Order: sequence, then structure tokens, then C-alpha cells
Amino acid sequence: RYFDEIIDQEHGLVLDTLQLGEKEPVDEKTMVGDYTNITNVGVYFMAVVAAYDLGFITEEDAIARCQKTIETVGKLETFKNGFLYNYYDTTTLERTSHFVSLVDSGWLMAGLYVAKNAFPEALTASVDPLLNRWDFSFFYDPVERLLFHGYYDHLEVYSDYHYGVLYSEPRAISYMAIAR
Repeated sequence: RYFDEIIDQEHGLVLDTLQLGEKEPVDEKTMVGDYTNITNVGVYFMAVVAAYDLGFITEEDAIARCQKTIETVGKLETFKNGFLYNYYDTTTLERTSHFVSLVDSGWLMAGLYVAKNAFPEALTASVDPLLNRWDFSFFYDPVERLLFHGYYDHLEVYSDYHYGVLYSEPRAISYMAIAR
């Protein structure tokens, strides 16, 4: 239900933060954040496909939801290499971060692949231009032979951290990047 109800209706972006009240679900402590992370967007695509597969929504509804969000993603400001920033305001679509994240970009890519594979006739033409603009070699550190955690565009520097473990999400992202 979160991915059905906690969505910016105009832009189709899932909200990042929902803080419920202390005594009642909605009281003076309730807070809804009007921003999203690109991981949320990728997971949203997966949730929409799962909702369709489980019979909670129709194919037409699933495609319409995906198309709305894909259209919005295409409007978001990107870093010079086409990657999206980590956070965006869901009402104005302005970016609210200077960080370009490997993992978050990978989650978005995975979500787009899931949506495209679920509804290829309806979504391939709008998903492929997004997927084709990303070259994950941007995150590769040839000295350490690992992937950087991300890049700070305002400082023009990669993060101090690398992903080197084989049991975490960067492994899946590495596979997708190599396959591309």
C-alpha cells in the first residue's frame, strides 16, 4: 500500500519519508517528506510490476504508472554523464543533492529493467534512452580495481569509499554494468 498511496500524484514519484504520529497515525507529529531518492524510484518500478503480477492492479494501470514515472525521470536534472543525483523534490522536481551514487543509480537501472521486461511493447521505447545514457565505468577506480561509492559534483571528487564486498547490492550492479 505504501507504493500505492505515498506517491506524488502529479509526477508519479514515491515519497522518501513518512513519519507517523506518536499517539495516532495522523497527529501533530506526522510528517510527509516531499522528496525522493532514485533508489525509491527503482524499487517503485519493481513494486508496480509485483502488484500487477499478484493481481492487485491491471496491466493498463501498471503501464500507466510506469509511464508517468519514466516521463518524470526523463525530466530530472542529471549530472553531465547522464546519471541522476541522489535526491529530488517531488513537487518541483529540483535536485536536492550534489551526490551521484553508484548503488542508487544501480537500483534505478534494475527497476527500469524490471518494468521494461514486464511490459516490453509499452515501455521499451521510453526506457531504453534512459538506460543507454549511463556508462557505469564512470564509477570504476582502475587503481583499486573497485567501484567508487559515488561522486560529489560540487567538489568534483569521488567519494573516499569503494565497494569491494561480494555479498551486497554493488555486486548486482556490477553484473548489470558488465553486461551492458
